[in-house]
Amino acid sequence: MIFAELKSLKPAIQSVIKLCSVRQPAGPVEVQLLLNNLSTIALYIESTDTAAYFDENEEDSARPNSDYALIEEQCQRRFPEWGFYNQCAEITSNVATTNVLVGDAIDDISDIVLE
Repeated sequence: MIFAELKSLKPAIQSVIKLCSVRQPAGPVEVQLLLNNLSTIALYIESTDTAAYFDENEEDSARPNSDYALIEEQCQRRFPEWGFYNQCAEITSNVATTNVLVGDAIDDISDIVLE
């Protein structure tokens, strides 16, 4: 899926921020919607030179609070079943000898919302 216009991305970003800001735990439909929107964002970033479109200094009313601790707390409350996960350090090299890393899904989604 290749995106022709930047306007395809903005609703996905707004949806991710909104889905992570709700106070009660997310249900399966909301989790799937979040994952779909994250996939849309990832596909857009991979298929586009996003640096040409974004100004780090631009004010945006959709941008969430920049307090990481607050965002992390909201994400923990919203996705209480998310936590740590295993990840291969290297997938295509060092086969059978690569290290296993530990990732943190709450930290990951908090970083995405913050950025």
